[in-house]
Amino acid sequence: MVALERALRQATADATAAIPLRPNRVHPLTRKDPNNNVGVHAPTVDYSFEPDADWLDLTVVHKGGLFGGDYRMLFPADGLDGIKRFFLDSISEFFRRGMACQPLVVGLGIGGTKDVCVRLAKEAACLRLVGDRHPDPDIAALEEELLALGNATGFGAMGFPGDSSIMDVHVEIAYTHTGGMPVAIQQFCFAHRRMSARIDADNRVTYREDPQWFTPYYRRDGIA
Repeated sequence: MVALERALRQATADATAAIPLRPNRVHPLTRKDPNNNVGVHAPTVDYSFEPDADWLDLTVVHKGGLFGGDYRMLFPADGLDGIKRFFLDSISEFFRRGMACQPLVVGLGIGGTKDVCVRLAKEAACLRLVGDRHPDPDIAALEEELLALGNATGFGAMGFPGDSSIMDVHVEIAYTHTGGMPVAIQQFCFAHRRMSARIDADNRVTYREDPQWFTPYYRRDGIA
């Protein structure tokens, strides 16, 4: 895993120079820019493991990190209405100021600890295909309702009027503390700069659009 992460950091630096990619990663206080998108905790590398896999999947996502993210600790009594209110509050705040790349995909994380909740929101936005529905019918219904609700706000691209600023809404959940209901939101630009590659045991490489990140094992709710 150390060798893999070193290779990914080197690949990031190489791609920044060769493509080139815009060198966006800087020191948060001094604003020092190494001009290679590599630094402390940069690039972000997330891992997931799949039982009995004899392959390695690599997914690269180029995502902006300035606007479109928010978090709120709700309470169980807030229920679905509280989630919808948070959703509308968040997208309206960014949409009305033109701080979103519409039409976009909105990811919502519900539950877990704060860090898990925010991570799930980003994964929901970035690692599912438009039109994909959650296998839990209640969550799938919430996705459809939030999609219609978001496009009924009257906000369009760059803060202008419109009714199609959201391409899709994806919701992911995690079991959480009985006294709370954390909710996080992330937005993914319409450009969808993303690609996945599977490296098989014989070193054969195949490319695909679907990251296939949310497997049944990843969403498991039992012990096994």
